[in-house]
Amino acid sequence: VPIYVYSVDDDETNMGDGIFENNREAIVTVKNGKATLEFATNPINKSGVISAVTEMKYSTDGGKSYKDVEVLETEKLDISETSYKPDDGSEVPDSITYISHAKLELEEPGAEYVYMMFTVPYTPMDAIGAGDASGDGMSARIFLDWDEAEKTTDSSVNPDTSTSKGKDSSGEDIEDVVLTDKDTGIILDTTTERVSAGADLEIEVLTEGS
Repeated sequence: VPIYVYSVDDDETNMGDGIFENNREAIVTVKNGKATLEFATNPINKSGVISAVTEMKYSTDGGKSYKDVEVLETEKLDISETSYKPDDGSEVPDSITYISHAKLELEEPGAEYVYMMFTVPYTPMDAIGAGDASGDGMSARIFLDWDEAEKTTDSSVNPDTSTSKGKDSSGEDIEDVVLTDKDTGIILDTTTERVSAGADLEIEVLTEGS
């Protein structure tokens, strides 16, 4: 079943949805009337800020109480090139260990949402989570798109650990944009978060003034 990260109050994907960008398909298993959701996550590089989910909690009572997911696999992520600078001036480590593969219990078979708490360190999302009343991370929901669900013979999820660019403010996937001025050879390496995918680059060389 495809899964997405939704805001707590809005039925739309939020900025955290990039953690499932390369691992959209999850597996729901029902046994003896109880259902589990097995899923994988991937790192995000959004505007040069590199991170991933290091902690996850979930709720089976509509967000009243939370418990840790069952961690099946972790991966080490190099964040030494991240552009994020903490407001308090603290140092960002060269790497973090994130949850790449996990499992949780659904409130009931066929549940459409799972209330979650995510910790995505050294990002604006981490700062938002720190200010949350619970203190346990960013509040969100996992949405299970049952309309697109299919039966599978797969017994487990195979995590894709490649990095996602995430989504822009309109919810569209962020893509790389590399533009080259044909006269000067100057290259602009950016993303669709800053310029349109159909943009052209034209450099005007100044011959006077400073």
